[in-house]
Amino acid sequence: MALAAGGAALVVGIWLGMDRAGWNVGRPSPELTAVHGPLLAFGFLGTLIGLAGRRPATALGYAAPGLTIAAAAALLVGLPESVGQALLTAAGLVVAGLFAIVVRAHARRRT
Repeated sequence: MALAAGGAALVVGIWLGMDRAGWNVGRPSPELTAVHGPLLAFGFLGTLIGLAGRRPATALGYAAPGLTIAAAAALLVGLPESVGQALLTAAGLVVAGLFAIVVRAHARRRT
């Protein structure tokens, strides 16, 4: 499910980017076109990186991709920018915490 949502963010982000480049691909609203960058960077890449770095079989492992998907949805439906920013900040903190756990686990194996 999270992978499909990340893929959807990629498709919509590419569509918005093509519109920004001047291609005639259907006219989204100007507000929607403005979220092209954050949608690709966080909605797509953030979701995939969060999935790649997750701890298997833990709810926390799915928190970061879930938060990036929620942030992408918030951007697309036009919620206040602060909502998307808060969700992306939370997702970044979760990913950082997960990577810290992974680094610590690898350090223990080497000693």
